[in-house]
Amino acid sequence: MINTVGVIGLGTMGAGIVEVFAKAGLSVIAVDGSAELAERGKGFLTKSLGRAVTKGKLSESERDEIVGRVAFGDDLAAMKDADLVIEAVPELLE
Repeated sequence: MINTVGVIGLGTMGAGIVEVFAKAGLSVIAVDGSAELAERGKGFLTKSLGRAVTKGKLSESERDEIVGRVAFGDDLAAMKDADLVIEAVPELLE
């Protein structure tokens, strides 16, 4: 049974993956390469959820509950207890 999901890479796609799992009621460990990038990923999530609140699709308490399911950071070791880990790191060919 999957209860906790780890997501590595918090760009647009990774943040979207975090949102889907958190909305589904799962705990999410969201990690990127630095604290700044992790905070940016959190910003993507809160902005998306904020739009849903504005449109009446979510209440503010639901938004807060969803964000509360996610732990953001820059340490891969935080994922040691995750049941599933998804990698969403961009591939930069150069």
